[in-house]
Amino acid sequence: MAFFCLQCCSPQCDGQSPCGRCRDQEDAECKYEAPVRQSKGQLRSEMDQLCRQKRSNDRLFTALARPGLGEQILQRLRNGETAGDISKTLAAMDHGSGSEIDSWKEHQDQEQDHETVLVTTWTDVSEDRNLVQHLLALYFCWEYPTFASFSKEHFLQDLQDGTPRFCSPLLVNALLALGCRFTREPTHGETPELGDDFFDECQRLLRLEDDHHKLTTVQALGIMAIREASCGRSSNSSHYSGQSMRLAIEMGLHQEQAELDDDELAVRAATFWGSFALDQ
Repeated sequence: MAFFCLQCCSPQCDGQSPCGRCRDQEDAECKYEAPVRQSKGQLRSEMDQLCRQKRSNDRLFTALARPGLGEQILQRLRNGETAGDISKTLAAMDHGSGSEIDSWKEHQDQEQDHETVLVTTWTDVSEDRNLVQHLLALYFCWEYPTFASFSKEHFLQDLQDGTPRFCSPLLVNALLALGCRFTREPTHGETPELGDDFFDECQRLLRLEDDHHKLTTVQALGIMAIREASCGRSSNSSHYSGQSMRLAIEMGLHQEQAELDDDELAVRAATFWGSFALDQ
């Protein structure tokens, strides 16, 4: 390794202290340092490490912005956990190597959505209420915080009460079909084939409708579009999202209706903007 003497300015320094040139000079204080030279392999390794760190930070910041989950992460940071460890946990959840339903329960304890008692499953595909709750929990955990196409509060209330105002079998089957996309390690019997069964039921119910001008139908078409996109069928996705947007405009969901109650107005607004954003 070559050394560079800061005193004698010689690139031929022998690395001794003092160096040979400085030893020949009176009162010379020899100072030298090794030049910093890194191989391409070292630079590539550092770049890879920086990229991993950036992905880790991005994952953490994204999670901090999510309702419920953000509060949990902040608490874990206050408890002394490192950002790296928390990011690793988030990565495991994203790749399905953890239990998604457990993750849902951990950061949604305050909302208690997973404790909803259903009077019906709302679907002919399955009578397993635990399965239905599990799949809906997956949807609200992973998709709804990113893209909300309807009013969660009004939907859950009617889901639990069995009221068809802001909930319908078509909408529930669409959500269940999409929920099956959010797990790679089945824990309640959900499988890709089961997701297809729920989606087939959506299409059957859609064909049976005499009039598609319903809030829940507009919402269900949007969910069906998201599900098809997640399966890589972009053409089908565009078809369903286009139908959803056309129905929303035909129903005048973008127009003010003074005679409607607050619940109806809130759901109409959420439905229209959900359809609009999806179509865009």
